[in-house]
Amino acid sequence: MLKHMELTQRSLAQELGCSRSLVYQWVHGRRPSKRFLDKVCDILGVEPDMLWPAL
Repeated sequence: MLKHMELTQRSLAQELGCSRSLVYQWVHGRRPSKRFLDKVCDILGVEPDMLWPAL
């Protein structure tokens, strides 16, 4: 998803004001906290369940 939007983990982290390692965790399956979830989805233009399906 990030490559398609020409974003890197680092650029997304900068835009969100968080660390790149936190974005790395999200890319590898960890769901963001509510603090970041809506922002990430707005930037990527998707619903949360598209990236992190409910368990």
